[in-house]
Amino acid sequence: METKEYSFPVKTEPLLAGKTKIPDKMAVVREDTNETLGIVSNHYGLLEHKEVINSFRNILKGQNVEEKIELQKNGAQLFATYSFPDSQIKVTEGDLVSMRLVAK
Repeated sequence: METKEYSFPVKTEPLLAGKTKIPDKMAVVREDTNETLGIVSNHYGLLEHKEVINSFRNILKGQNVEEKIELQKNGAQLFATYSFPDSQIKVTEGDLVSMRLVAK
């Protein structure tokens, strides 16, 4: 699913089995839908998609770059592809390759 809707709030919550807290585990929860996106250790450092995208945009500022953002598993997985059309190399007639950066 291709989308620009990558900027949604997430949080971690204790992982429960009934009323019992599971030790050393947390749930990553999408705050806008209250959906659990994954289970992580309690040492996991939460990093929102918008932070990743903004970092790449700052690094690539001023470059001729094409951005494609895809989310999978209801937003649990982010794939950001940056293509650099100015880096095209002609391999054979009609066959061009160019540099691409994929972040996931």
